[in-house]
Amino acid sequence: MRTSKLLKFSIIIGQLLLVVASAYYASHITGESIGNHRDLLGRVANLENLRHTGNIYIPFGAQAFTYPPGAILLLWPLLWIPIHHLAFVSTLGSLIALIATVFIAQRYVLKQNWMTASLSACALGVGSIFLFPAVRECLGWGQTSIFIMFAVLLDWLIIRGKTQGVLIGLMAALKLYPAIFILVWLLRRQWQAAITAMATFTVITLSAVIVWPASASSYVSKVLFGGNELKHFLTNRAPISSSSFSSMLNRAPFHLGEFGSIGALVGSLFVVILGLYAAQNLWKRSCEFSSAVVLLMTSIIGAPVAWDHYFTYAPILIFVALEVGMKSWTARTALLNIAVLIVPWNHWRLATSTSWLAGCGTYFSRNSITLASLALLTAALVERSTHSLAD
Repeated sequence: MRTSKLLKFSIIIGQLLLVVASAYYASHITGESIGNHRDLLGRVANLENLRHTGNIYIPFGAQAFTYPPGAILLLWPLLWIPIHHLAFVSTLGSLIALIATVFIAQRYVLKQNWMTASLSACALGVGSIFLFPAVRECLGWGQTSIFIMFAVLLDWLIIRGKTQGVLIGLMAALKLYPAIFILVWLLRRQWQAAITAMATFTVITLSAVIVWPASASSYVSKVLFGGNELKHFLTNRAPISSSSFSSMLNRAPFHLGEFGSIGALVGSLFVVILGLYAAQNLWKRSCEFSSAVVLLMTSIIGAPVAWDHYFTYAPILIFVALEVGMKSWTARTALLNIAVLIVPWNHWRLATSTSWLAGCGTYFSRNSITLASLALLTAALVERSTHSLAD
């Protein structure tokens, strides 16, 4: 008994040391070579600008604050962390959140015991830094997608009772797109969770509006309805690097960047409807985890833009395949998405030649993630049979 406890304690300490060392590596080596935490530092600069000017949305430049007003309140604690420790703290938090997400997947889908799940979650979470460009980019730029994924899945799959909905409400206030989970709760008539999420979103947003009224006014008049946010998204890198469905429609051979905001909205609505039906089909087949991942995927490729660091659900796609059964087309397309998300497509997205073959390569590198995502959503929608994990 004593030896067993000592062994468990040693394993936990070893895991903690591995996570801290990996976070140090990701923040000081990988992070500096990819994004140098510019997005994270940009948010700190935005908050400092708010302190001095009272309006976080002006000026609306290269590192513009594109989050809704509620995000100001949620991101404000960044100012409490010493700037020279900020990158490491953010990377460590993101890595812990990723490992915790994998842990949730293993416990929910595979029903593994705590020790086995924690060991494999730690291994897969740390390994994802080297395996998936999306994870590296999220850590390197200092982005929020891993935190959002963890909070959403924890709230959706684990939390029950009166507090279910709080985390998704917070994440919707931070980034808006997790609101799709609130919509699904409403469609499923899970009123308590939906009301809790909407109340949380409202409280956070109204609190920010009261504290920073000038910022709230600018967000509504200039960013949301004034077109600044959409223009910001549809220029610069979006035609090349974004993997959203509307971005794909703004590339050849479609409308060559002239699809327009109305066309982009129609494209986004198409993806959202497709994803909602696909998620509902999985839910009816008792594949709740896969349904949640499909909703995450839908909210990302259905957004105006989808940068590579949004696709941090890559490490948990294997559990979609395991839950629905390896013989199903949903599982096969999940594995296809894993293979696609391992490839660093960003290296080949810039056209280097006018030849037909080079053009095909450029097209595929820019649209591969979108096409693979659509394949999974379609398979999840049309497939009716239920496969067990034993299959």
